[in-house]
Amino acid sequence: MGASKRQLNRIDQKITDAFTCVIECNGTKMYAKLINYNSLSLMIFSPQFFDHKYEQIDQIDLFLGERVICSYTNPKIARIDPADGTVAIELQRNSEKIFNPELRCELNYVRQGIFCGEDPLSIGTTIFFRIKDISVSGLRLVTTKNNRHITPGLQLYDFDLTFPGFQALKASVKIVNAQASDDMLEFGCVFLDPSKILKLVIQKNLIANLDANEVDLSHLIKSQKNFRGHIRMALVSGDSEYQEILKLRWRAYRNEGKILEDTDVQGMKDDYDPRSLIYAVQIGKTVVATFRLVFAKRNEDLPFEKYFEYEKIERFKNCPRSQVIEISRLAIDPIFQGSDILVTIIRNLVVELTIKVKVKYSACLATRDLAKYYTAFGAIPITDEVPHPNLKDGHLRLYYFDNENFFMKEMNSFGWFKIARPTIKFLNRFRLPVKYPMGIKYYFRFISDITLFTIARQRRKMKRRNLPNKTKEKKFPNP
Repeated sequence: MGASKRQLNRIDQKITDAFTCVIECNGTKMYAKLINYNSLSLMIFSPQFFDHKYEQIDQIDLFLGERVICSYTNPKIARIDPADGTVAIELQRNSEKIFNPELRCELNYVRQGIFCGEDPLSIGTTIFFRIKDISVSGLRLVTTKNNRHITPGLQLYDFDLTFPGFQALKASVKIVNAQASDDMLEFGCVFLDPSKILKLVIQKNLIANLDANEVDLSHLIKSQKNFRGHIRMALVSGDSEYQEILKLRWRAYRNEGKILEDTDVQGMKDDYDPRSLIYAVQIGKTVVATFRLVFAKRNEDLPFEKYFEYEKIERFKNCPRSQVIEISRLAIDPIFQGSDILVTIIRNLVVELTIKVKVKYSACLATRDLAKYYTAFGAIPITDEVPHPNLKDGHLRLYYFDNENFFMKEMNSFGWFKIARPTIKFLNRFRLPVKYPMGIKYYFRFISDITLFTIARQRRKMKRRNLPNKTKEKKFPNP
């Protein structure tokens, strides 16, 4: 056996008979005495094994009383000693892949969870494990070598499982392999009848810790709608981050049919990017959305002026361009559509616009479908519609937000409960002065507003499914 295994002392069972050991060879079961054991190996005394001249053990069962507490198949025989009737057995790590490597993720140390519960072999004792990595089917646990009595084949029932940022759950696992490293023991485990919520939490952790640009997570994301608490928004810096933004824009706009067929990734940049604040919205390592704020501090033109003359917009009369920013290039990865990412973006955007960005108005172009979302959050139309340059039968209209009086403007109850109220509570924590009305009217309007909003969202989903050039490809054209 390897050096790490020799360093793991065995638990002596020569005097006690705490465990009853049953081995199976070629369909024949026979009793054996357990001499000593640890997490990686055990030694048994079995004269019958030698009498029948067996060369392999198919299964080992350890009983505590009448209950099988550990069952291990196809163990490796490390040493045979016919003189004293002992067999040294290695509980080797299985050679087959227990976990799908595409869906297995080693967790960053600060994201590693805790798995703890009653020690199955000790009364009134709690045993603790750290969760090193996870997969859709199981996890890898780490504990100290003091717990060398824990062996492959053992089942841990109703343990408490906690990941940072998630509620505590109950989970049961079966230990399928073990290995020693430094002062620690590692156990590979598979879940036993995992609950629906446990599956969702594991999936969400995989999404948050894997890179969707490297691993296809689309089948996991379909069942996830709420990523609250795991969405991070930051300004883009450096060319490599900017290139990821261009790829995301291309993928999202192509999915919506808003760009021409021959548009490549580099075609998603324009002259406004250099004077914009470009934001990347991330879940773990994956960029899932982006938008930008375009400034006109030197009286430069804004993107919406391709369609509408600034001087002819009544709302902006006597307002210099430097007091207006444009929200543009909003793009959400198609596989994350329908989740709470847009709501999170709007919340953070409201904080940026009402507190950090010192301008009077924010403007944004929107199609009829997107306009339903923006008006729910308080956007006000200020122009007529014009044809969309690329979207067949599509139209664009300009909307604005009054940054100084954002919460005083009319919005529906969905916008109030999902955007305004949580944002006001956040700002009040820092005693930042904001003007807002009494929100009681939104309680009376909630049912009708949320119904209309849901219908609009479903229509948008159906329309997106029917787009002729919709693509689910993850690959990008050459820059």
